[in-house]
Parts: sequence; structure tokens; C-alpha cells
Amino acid sequence: MKDYRWETASDGRIPEGAIPHGYDDDGSPLWVCRVRLHGGLHPGKVRPGLGLAGVAWGGDEIGVPGEYEVLMDRGIWGVAVGGHVPDDAYEAGHEHHGVPLHVARASIDGNNLQLGKVRREFGAANIGYGNEEHTVHAYEVLLRPDAPVFASPQGTAPAQPPRSFTPAQPAAVTVDGKRVTVTVTVDLN
Repeated sequence: MKDYRWETASDGRIPEGAIPHGYDDDGSPLWVCRVRLHGGLHPGKVRPGLGLAGVAWGGDEIGVPGEYEVLMDRGIWGVAVGGHVPDDAYEAGHEHHGVPLHVARASIDGNNLQLGKVRREFGAANIGYGNEEHTVHAYEVLLRPDAPVFASPQGTAPAQPPRSFTPAQPAAVTVDGKRVTVTVTVDLN
């Protein structure tokens, strides 16, 4: 099975060649990172302007000084809601007691794409933004690098997938009594 590559960095540095997976309100790119925190390995975000890794924890967005690992590769993302974690989600970290943590991303106010974490027991994704931990019910989850991006009705990938794909109809789901519409575009370039 193929795995993602991670490289160690510190002080807000981004290893050369790392692919960003989100962006801040001003358009600055954000990179997926994971840090050792309270006996676990927690997914979060990093960018040079932060000077450290940012992680959602205990209702806050906390800055974690020292070393962290940065995801180097382009990711495959799947849509999820309400704490769901797809079967082919990539396990990027774990709680202190071993429960897996997965990378999540979502827009907090419509002008950004923030990075955080999810596990089934949360019931949502936990995204650090603006010094707070935000509970987000519609989000994307980083999938394993060998997860199929496009599937036929028989469950196999087509021989020639398109270079980009946007479903004709956005997916609509109801979360906590609110209707949420999700549109995803996958760019394979």
C-alpha cells in the first residue's frame, strides 16, 4: 500500500516541495501538519507566518512550538458530514489512548479552507481558527493515497478518468436539522 510522505520541520518552516491543502482569509496557503501533543499525534496546520503548528484542542486553537511533520504530497479528499469518517480515510495521527485521528478541512466563514482533525466520536470535524476550536458538521477528510478517486457502478476506477470533475448536482444532506449543500471539484492536474 502506498503511503503519504511526511517531513520534519519547525518554527513555521515548510519543507521544499510540500503541497498546500488549505488557505487563510488573505489567500495565504496552509499546509497539513501533525504534532506530538498530550501523548498523541494530532493533525493541524502550519504556514510560515504562524511560526509554529496550529492545532484544535480543548475548545481552543493552540500554537505548538517545536517540531512537527508536514504532509508533502497532494492529497485525495472525500466529503463527509456529522462525524462520519470514510472507510478509506487516512489515519494521520492518534489520541493519547490510541484512537485514530484523521485530517479534516472546511471553510469556517466562506473565505478560507482551514485544516483540522476528525474522529468518529467527535460527531463533527474540529478545526482551529481565530484562536478557537470550531465544530464543523460538513467537511472533507484526507483519504488514503491509494483510494479510488472515480468509481464505476461496479466499484472499479475507469481506464481514463477526466482531468477534473464536478458533479452536475451538489450533494445535499441534513445535519442537526439544517440543510447543507456540498459541491466538490476534483482537479487531477
